Amino acid sequence: MQERYPILQMTRDKVFRNKIIITLQKDYYNNSYPTNMWIHVTYVTKNSSNYTREEWLSPNMSHLELTVKEDDWIVINVQQAGKY
Repeated sequence: MQERYPILQMTRDKVFRNKIIITLQKDYYNNSYPTNMWIHVTYVTKNSSNYTREEWLSPNMSHLELTVKEDDWIVINVQQAGKY
């Protein structure tokens, strides 16, 4: 795995289908991880596919929680490259 390259994990809540949880992948944590890194997250959903939304996963957050419609698909990190 490339060092210092954040890998995001996205999970849809099984009970509350409109809740999306985004975390930094656990096996990414190692001695080279900068603990003060802010991670820029962009996403689109089925109902807003022409509008890119933006959020930040800050160093003091364990996860980022997004709310979407229950039947929406979601794509994260839309057209992202070279941020890190």
